[in-house]
Order: sequence, then C-alpha cells, then structure tokens
Amino acid sequence: MNRNIKTDMRKRARISAGMLNLLGDDINQIQSDANDFDIICLEESIKDAKMTLQMLVDNVTEMEYMLYLVKSQQSV
Repeated sequence: MNRNIKTDMRKRARISAGMLNLLGDDINQIQSDANDFDIICLEESIKDAKMTLQMLVDNVTEMEYMLYLVKSQQSV
C-alpha cells in the first residue's frame, strides 16, 4: 500500500511541475495578447490559464488528501 502511495505521490509531483510549466506558457500568452490588445485571443488565453490553474490546484489537493490518509494510517 505505501509503495503505491509513494509512486502516486511522485507521479503527481511530476504532473504538478509540468502544469506549472504550462501555466507559465499560458501567462506568457496572456502577456502577448494583452500587449497586442487582441481581445478575442486574450479571452481564450485567460480561459486556458484558469483551466491549467484549476487542474494544478486539483492535483495538489489530491496529494494533500493522500498525505492525510497516510498520516491517519500511521497513527492507528
């Protein structure tokens, strides 16, 4: 059980790092669209950044829950 959790935590940490890189790209696109004052693309870029950020938060929240489960098992 602990081995599976450890593997999943590592996987989620890598996913979080990848999402953070993706979020950086999203923010760069927002800056570019804002500089060009391209309203249509800016709206889409903001939606993309919000979706990436939500996925990152969901992934970290899942890691937090897994950590809670591990800690609760250790206290038993």
